[in-house]
Amino acid sequence: MGLNLTRKDFMDWIEERVRRKDRELFLKKLEKHVGNKIEIEKWTFTDNKFPRVGSYTTYNIFILCLIFLTEGDFEKDLEPDEDIELEALKSFRNHLKPASEKIPYTNHFLNVGDSDTIFIPIFFENPFEFEENYVASKIAAENALESFAAILKFDLKSSFDDEGDLVKWIPMATAKNVARIIYQFFKEKPDTCISYI
Repeated sequence: MGLNLTRKDFMDWIEERVRRKDRELFLKKLEKHVGNKIEIEKWTFTDNKFPRVGSYTTYNIFILCLIFLTEGDFEKDLEPDEDIELEALKSFRNHLKPASEKIPYTNHFLNVGDSDTIFIPIFFENPFEFEENYVASKIAAENALESFAAILKFDLKSSFDDEGDLVKWIPMATAKNVARIIYQFFKEKPDTCISYI
């Protein structure tokens, strides 16, 4: 188990997640939210690539790194059994300043779900939510990843950083590698929709 990415026909995603009687309302609200007509017929491409982002914990390390940089220390929000997350936090404290950066459009990662989100290839400032299903802007998310990479001084297009091992794990490398996986898949076919699975 874990979190993967897939290219998805947008209408198929809607049909899987939105009740038939609500689909017209969903599209109307989405169009109002993004400020443009949605051309669903252009967003039909699928393929058999399913890159693995990692475990849900791995993905969460990336999310927590974004939170630390933009919102601040999150220790008070951790559950007692979240040892990996606490270890990541301690590492972030050693290398980064909490709430020190303004990364645009991080809400397209921070304010969406990790298995009920689709990224569509148009720009809009804030993600859209309908009955706990989320539509995010792939373009805004790419912008957030580019800013994240600039702050941490790494190349989103390069190969992976060594994340260490069980004895000496490097959480910053994990966060960078998750960003790379997402960004590279987003950029490979720009006019497609991508969902978490």
